[in-house]
Amino acid sequence: MRDFDPNNLGHFDMPDEIFEKIYELSGGVEESSKGFLLAYVNSEGEPIIHSKAPNQIVHMGLIKAIEQFLIQMESQEDMPPPSED
Repeated sequence: MRDFDPNNLGHFDMPDEIFEKIYELSGGVEESSKGFLLAYVNSEGEPIIHSKAPNQIVHMGLIKAIEQFLIQMESQEDMPPPSED
């Protein structure tokens, strides 16, 4: 067995089969209700955003949901931590 060095890994691309499976498992039975938007970090530490939607309406809905999520996260960061009285 070869020695495994986790600090010296080669380039890795997320396989397309994973994205297809996520898409297949998303939404309901109808194709028009499926879709996802996934953010992750690749093997070089670069942020990657991958999305798949059956139409522009679902795609825009995913983007709007992410916008609302980011606004909520940003407002939570601006809040002081709760005091421990």
